[in-house]
Order: sequence, then structure tokens, then C-alpha cells
Amino acid sequence: YDDAIALYRYLDDYKDSKKKVSQTQTAKQEDMYSRAAECVESEEFDKAIELYQQLGDYKDSKEKIGQTETEKLNNAKYKRAAEYFENKMYNNATELYKQLGDYRDSKDKAEQAQEAKQEDMYNRADEYMNEKQYVNAILLYRQLSGYKDSDEKLESIYNLAGEYVEGKRYDEAIALYK
Repeated sequence: YDDAIALYRYLDDYKDSKKKVSQTQTAKQEDMYSRAAECVESEEFDKAIELYQQLGDYKDSKEKIGQTETEKLNNAKYKRAAEYFENKMYNNATELYKQLGDYRDSKDKAEQAQEAKQEDMYNRADEYMNEKQYVNAILLYRQLSGYKDSDEKLESIYNLAGEYVEGKRYDEAIALYK
């Protein structure tokens, strides 16, 4: 574009050279604007911001700079939340997804992280039950009240404590009732 613009300017009044300068400049700006939008889509945010800055007052380029900066920050936060989820850091993932609000599928992802946390806790509680680490199981099942059959499992531990009392295993019963 720049070479064509320079040649048309050099031609000055020849035919419609001045009109061609304007048309070519507009085509250049439209191309840069489109490339900037493509950069946002491909997550090349810094390149997009640079192109919008070069466009100056063309269309809504100044507004697009702010939008792209926001998109860049949200995208980074979204990716960080996904990493937290992948590493089973569900509280952190849930918090970041909630902060993102309506960004992409953040609301769904926040719910998935919360569900994954509950499922992880439930599985750990079951492991504690299988290993007869009842106190640890109780702590998790209490936090999971209403989730799957956690309440029923608490009831079974309660009943087990009763069996301990009947078997005169008082210390074990007391530990479970606490």
C-alpha cells in the first residue's frame, strides 16, 4: 500500500491520482483493521493493540484498544483458571471463573470446578471410610451434606459408634461421636 500511495502522490494531478491516494489509504486502513480483528481472534493481543494504535482515529480503533486489553487480561485469567482446574486446585479455579462472569463459558466452568471439588472430597471421604479413618471421613462428609449419599454415610458412622458402645469400645465410640 505504501508504495502505491507514494507513486500516486508523485503523479500528483495526473488523471485521478489524488482520488487513488485516498482510496488506497482507506484500503490500507481497512486491511489493518481486519488484521487487528484477526489477531484478537488468534489471541495475538499485543499485535492487535499495535495495529489499532497505528490506525489512530480510524473507525473505533481507540475503543478497540481498550477492548483488546480487557480481552487479553480475561483470556489470561481464563487460562490460569483452567490450569488450576487441571491441577485440582478447584477453589482457585472456581474463584477465577466467577470473577470472569459472562466471559466465554466461565459460569459453566465455575460450576464444573465446584462439582469436581465435591466429587474429589467425596472420593477422599470414601477412601478414609475404607481405611477405617472415620474421623477424617466424618469431616469431609459433613462438608458434603446433601451431596450424593454423604448423609447416609454419616448415619452409618453414627450407627457404628453405637455398635462400639454396645461392644464396650467406649474410646472409639467417643471419637466417632465428637
